[in-house]
Amino acid sequence: MTDQENVALIRALEEQRRVAMLAADTLALEALFDEGLVYVHSTGGRDSRASYLAKLSSGAMRYEAVTLDVSDIAVRERFALLGGAMAATVRISGAKPATLAIASRYESVWMLSADGWRMVAIQSFVA
Repeated sequence: MTDQENVALIRALEEQRRVAMLAADTLALEALFDEGLVYVHSTGGRDSRASYLAKLSSGAMRYEAVTLDVSDIAVRERFALLGGAMAATVRISGAKPATLAIASRYESVWMLSADGWRMVAIQSFVA
């Protein structure tokens, strides 16, 4: 595949991630995420793939709205760095339930493996 084709594919995978986040589709997200995923939220919290998916499947965290605006994707051999902006409404349940409106920037790293492109890291930060 050319770099241009990989960029288009990663952009499509990012849209699949957005749709899966809204649907709390943990099977789709599990397929997109590397098992060693590190997810750093804009709040400073950190999740592994397992802990992030557990929050979604249990309802502890629920995305009510998500928009992703991918601004750039740079492909280098087996890795791609994606930069963008995210706006989301997230409902948190538990001892102190809350609904958060989040506007953040994020950077993610995708890695090409034998199974295809997988997200290995993502970090969000408030712009």
